[in-house]
Amino acid sequence: MAVKKYGSTASAAWLTRIMTLAFTNSSETFYVGLTHDGVEHVGDGYTRMPVTFSAPTVTSSSGNAAKVSNTTAITFPTATAIWFTPDAQANGWVLYDGNGSDATLLMSGVLQSSLTVFASATVTIPAGSLAISLGDYWVV
Repeated sequence: MAVKKYGSTASAAWLTRIMTLAFTNSSETFYVGLTHDGVEHVGDGYTRMPVTFSAPTVTSSSGNAAKVSNTTAITFPTATAIWFTPDAQANGWVLYDGNGSDATLLMSGVLQSSLTVFASATVTIPAGSLAISLGDYWVV
């Protein structure tokens, strides 16, 4: 599928409403995980962690956009061995609707900078650092 800008723009109010319904008014619990080149780690103390998102804020640096971000720090369990062998680098994130093998992947993204996860390391994503935006782009 190609993603391209639709001919007209969505209003900030509409984008905010969508993000509010999806992320902040939802009774669903979301879980964030870490990946290396799109592959999520299994074992060694790793598990997806629950995340709560802020109310959307509106930005207009490149057209209308509504953005949510994590309200508290996301701290993963202490690694019992190297995650993402051989280089221990997490370079992406995933968002699921659950923590089990039957959970559905909702979205994914690339971390701005890789995280190194050696044995005995604890990874924390600071509050406000996991941001998801919705703008004037539509799948066609």
